[in-house]
Amino acid sequence: METEIEKIERGLNIVIGWEMCEKKRKKLEALVKKPVLTSNDLASLLQMKVRSTHNFRKRYKVPYMFIHGRYYYLWTALLTVLQALEVVD
Repeated sequence: METEIEKIERGLNIVIGWEMCEKKRKKLEALVKKPVLTSNDLASLLQMKVRSTHNFRKRYKVPYMFIHGRYYYLWTALLTVLQALEVVD
């Protein structure tokens, strides 16, 4: 049975061809431990520019919170979006 990190890793590999090296795997593990992601975290996860997270958020209707001028994303909401895109089981 796959762990949550393995599912996300597989999904990211499908979406953006993110081949996992040890450095990237540790970065992913650190991100998964955070209950809330910032735009910087999301950009790092999806290997895009921070400005592109706006387009991703709008295109895929990613739920977010806007607090004191910053965008935040719950992992649970992000996983729901990735599952809807059939990236993660």
